[in-house]
Amino acid sequence: WETINVPMLQEGYSTGAFWLRGQVRNDGSEHVTRWLALGSARLQDVRLYWLPASPWPSAGQADAAIPRYAGTLYPLAQRDIASRTPLFPLTLAPGEERQWVLRVAGDSAIDLNVALWESAAFRHDEGRELAIQALVLGVSLLLVTYALIQGIAWHDRGFVLMAAWIVTALRPGRPFPVLVL
Repeated sequence: WETINVPMLQEGYSTGAFWLRGQVRNDGSEHVTRWLALGSARLQDVRLYWLPASPWPSAGQADAAIPRYAGTLYPLAQRDIASRTPLFPLTLAPGEERQWVLRVAGDSAIDLNVALWESAAFRHDEGRELAIQALVLGVSLLLVTYALIQGIAWHDRGFVLMAAWIVTALRPGRPFPVLVL
């Protein structure tokens, strides 16, 4: 294991697997659940290993190191929490301290920004982000419609090509296309 700095958390496109390890502790007097989230919805294969509190787990903790899955390779039904971004619930008893290990792999852009959220705060932020994305998508589709109408009305191939380029740029998980004319 090695300590990494922030620029390494945004690796860019990579086909390798990256491992992150962290530790959480509940200093309160009640059970607490937080959501461990990774920053990018494009991550393909994310696995969380929630390690037992003691190095010699009891029979009730024997399945604690079984991975939990998130990412675009796994349907929402197989995830602990239905969300676009990789998200895992971590529950701690009062005074409990545990470690987690994340494995992130895939062919997409690797963004390893990890955050611990309260569920309500995460859903609020997620809703705000989705509203911004809906606005951008709406403006893009309006531009496509305008370009198609102009292209058909003026018999201008440039407008039709612009509309086609915008539609291909909106495809999820793909980098922007380059048109060579």
